[in-house]
Amino acid sequence: MNNIDIQKQKRMNSAVYFFIALIAVYEAATIIIYILAKNKILLGLDVKANILISQSLIFVPTVVYLCISKRNVFDLIRFKKTHPLMLVLVPIIALAIIPLTTVINALSMLFVDNQISGLSNSLVSNNSYGIALLFMAVLPAVVEETAYRGVILGNFNEGNQLTAVIMSGVLFGIMHMNLNQMAYAIVLGIIFAFLLEATGSILSTMLAHFCINGVSVSLSYIVNKIPLLASQTEETELTKQVILQTVSVYLPLAAIGTLIAAALIYLLAILNKRKDYFIGLFRKKETGLEDKPVRIITPALVITMVVCIVICVVEEFVL
Repeated sequence: MNNIDIQKQKRMNSAVYFFIALIAVYEAATIIIYILAKNKILLGLDVKANILISQSLIFVPTVVYLCISKRNVFDLIRFKKTHPLMLVLVPIIALAIIPLTTVINALSMLFVDNQISGLSNSLVSNNSYGIALLFMAVLPAVVEETAYRGVILGNFNEGNQLTAVIMSGVLFGIMHMNLNQMAYAIVLGIIFAFLLEATGSILSTMLAHFCINGVSVSLSYIVNKIPLLASQTEETELTKQVILQTVSVYLPLAAIGTLIAAALIYLLAILNKRKDYFIGLFRKKETGLEDKPVRIITPALVITMVVCIVICVVEEFVL
């Protein structure tokens, strides 16, 4: 392995350590808050405080990493200009993939609880629409994209880029630390990564992330403001039959929406003059006999992923 490859491996390893740090900080904070609450030192946190804490646990390590690494922030995070049509096409892409996430979410609810719906309903019922949008859509779009499509995908791109796209999505899903969100967040993370590679700008994924969360907030807000819809939602029991009916209704929409999203992402690659680069993601690159490819999937990363999944399983089915 030559000096250039050694530097690439170091950068990818730094992204792995960054992810491990994010998980460690999250778990440590969870334990501390639990102990404080159990000893009645911390008397409950409202939804906004919970969101601020969770986003801070991502934002602060991200800032620390950027300071320590001394990398050019704009190059690593890819804060770059993109084609103006991105502002029109990305919201369409976001809307197109919502049926897919709905199907995945519904299927996961056959086995695990939906832990995010109550949080969203509580936020919109006790705050203005603007505040709900800020906490549920704006903050995650900026903070989570900077960390996962910025730091992690930016460093993983030093290796096989298709693997980088997939692994950045998998880690994004695992980061949520519950099996329900993990299922659809992995898919969203992969789609967002492809979108970033098509546009070359993290602004596109921030917008997509905002749109998807914003739709969720908007629907919850509308339901809460219309008494008839609110009562029907509360009275509807999410039985296995209801969930399967939801899947059957949304599955054709998911298939069509995914095809539309894929076509528009490819169009964005063309508009941003990244067509060849984007197609190249799916082509196997030839390497010399003496070349040792840099590795994204390391033992430390695998161990961390396994530990995270075990924690999620224990919290879901044991505790």
